[in-house]
Amino acid sequence: MNRLSTLNSQLEYWKELPIQHLLDPMHIMKNVCHSLFFHLQGAKDTYFGRDDLEVSNTKHMLWQSTEHGVASYVMCKIDQNVFFHTMQSLRTPTGFGATLKNSLSQMDRFSSLKSHDYSNLICFMLPIAIHGFVIKGVCQTVFRLARLFHWVCSKNVDVRDLDIMRIKFTIVMSLLEMQLPTSFFDSQIHLISNLVEEVAIGGHVSYCLMFPHRMISKDLEGVCETKLLTRGEYG
Repeated sequence: MNRLSTLNSQLEYWKELPIQHLLDPMHIMKNVCHSLFFHLQGAKDTYFGRDDLEVSNTKHMLWQSTEHGVASYVMCKIDQNVFFHTMQSLRTPTGFGATLKNSLSQMDRFSSLKSHDYSNLICFMLPIAIHGFVIKGVCQTVFRLARLFHWVCSKNVDVRDLDIMRIKFTIVMSLLEMQLPTSFFDSQIHLISNLVEEVAIGGHVSYCLMFPHRMISKDLEGVCETKLLTRGEYG
């Protein structure tokens, strides 16, 4: 990847490109949903995570030196069982995504979901499924994040809404910092704020998603002898 970036920087027109690297919203939503799901499940609420909060002098109620129970953003075991039972009972239209009943393993984790399934999960199902299982602030923040992701991937975008969406993305990022620990904020989370600029410069992001290319490569694998060549950079 570093070698490719060095070769691209040698091109004369590379510095003049408004967008040098195209972000894929589908994989960003997949990583955000994956990290959010494990935080709500309590997998990230560990001793080392709370010790980092004490070192950074943030979120005093979750420090190791104070008496604390389960974090406010974590679902209890009973709510987790109801949540997974609800997800298993969901029925989606044909071709919408994978069957969640078959994707839930015995360890209560989404094992076989693809990136497209994660994007559907964060945009449509997860904000509604967690309603009543987590505190009101976390539920509203996830719902706002889902609305913003849905706007980014929509086919009808009004340029007059770009300034408003920049403000909304900033507000959602601030709410996430208030509700979730610092372990949630990795490089993929910070890419969320760049999606609006990509829409403003590059146009509709829905035409740049990798999911249609993956579907085409899957059809090509059935007729080509060398299957690796059909995947290309999308593999």
